[in-house]
Amino acid sequence: MWGYPRRRRRRGMMFWLVLVLALGACRPTPSPPTPTPVTREATTPTSTVDPYLQQRLDMVEKTIVARGVKNPDVLRAMRTVPRHLFVPEQYRDQAYEDHPLPIGYGQTISQPYIVAWM
Repeated sequence: MWGYPRRRRRRGMMFWLVLVLALGACRPTPSPPTPTPVTREATTPTSTVDPYLQQRLDMVEKTIVARGVKNPDVLRAMRTVPRHLFVPEQYRDQAYEDHPLPIGYGQTISQPYIVAWM
C-alpha cells in the first residue's frame, strides 16, 4: 500500500474515513433512551430517497447480525452508510453482497461482514 502514490491511497481509504466519521457521530448521549432496533418493518424504503435501503437492511440482518456482530454502533453505521456510493457504477448492483469489490487503482472495498467485524 505504501508504494502507491498518495492520490491512489486516498481513494481506497475514503470508505474507512466515512465509516469512522459515522461511528463517531453515533455516540450515545449521556442518558440515552431505550434503544429501538431498526428493522425492515420500522423502515419503509422509498425508491426516490434511497433505492438501496432495503438491500442494505437485508445485508445487515443476513450477513452481519447472523454472524454474531452485536455492537449497536457498528450495526447503526452499517445500516446508514451508503456502500453503493463507494463502488464504481458497474458494480453497484453487487454493493450489498457479501464479497469484496474493486474500487479502482488495484484496490478493493472489503466485504461488509469483514468491515463490521473490524
